[in-house]
Amino acid sequence: MRRFFRSAAFPILIVIVLAFFAQKLINPPSSEKTPTFNELRDQIETRPTSIDSVTFEQKTETVKVVEADGDEYSTGYPPDLQAPVVNQLARQGIETNVEGTGGSSFLSILTYILPFVLFFGFW
Repeated sequence: MRRFFRSAAFPILIVIVLAFFAQKLINPPSSEKTPTFNELRDQIETRPTSIDSVTFEQKTETVKVVEADGDEYSTGYPPDLQAPVVNQLARQGIETNVEGTGGSSFLSILTYILPFVLFFGFW
């Protein structure tokens, strides 16, 4: 046992344990439950004035909600329900943003050029 305290593993173990407790001290676990997508839909119908803006991020399939009191939360959404919910938000007059999936323009150009290169080849 004495050999363990003299080895390099002991200080590393101490640093790992201290980092774990420091993380728990700095970022305590959230006691509030994040609303689900269905709860967001209910909130849109029953309390539309409590929502300031909604942003759909298509790349990650998440929706970010900014409430009127300044609180924010994110939740996942099924892509096939995006259009009906955007329409629901528009009917309620809630600011809505939809961020595209993005993509690489270089990659899209390459997909157009590559068939010609393969067909005609390099001379």
